[in-house]
Amino acid sequence: MTRLDQETPGQLGTLARRLGDAGVNVATQYSDHAGNLVLLVSDEHLGACREVLARWERG
Repeated sequence: MTRLDQETPGQLGTLARRLGDAGVNVATQYSDHAGNLVLLVSDEHLGACREVLARWERG
């Protein structure tokens, strides 16, 4: 789970590119009622996904 800056266009595309570049295959994505972006990935991609999201959240 992470958050996107709703005021900045292209946030989802930018994050998707970073995940793709890291070899992460996102099976499903959705936003919950609190505005969090929820990503479902396979167990084999979980570590890489967490690394990308950690860098994303640090800015």
